[in-house]
Amino acid sequence: MAMKKIINKVASEERDLVGEFISVEEEVKNLPALSDVEKVQFDHDINISHLYHSSKIEGSKLNEERLEKAIHA
Repeated sequence: MAMKKIINKVASEERDLVGEFISVEEEVKNLPALSDVEKVQFDHDINISHLYHSSKIEGSKLNEERLEKAIHA
């Protein structure tokens, strides 16, 4: 009986997650389209974030100055 409750709880949580995902996906579809300039800036921001976090994971921990040099190199 306890196993059935656990299974039902997990199934319920999965349905909630799927519902939340669908809701967020619908909200994203309703966002205005980005201009070409905004797309480039967005991609640039993502690349900077990746560079910063990957350096942190690798242990090099780029400071602001070194990060700027890496970005504009």
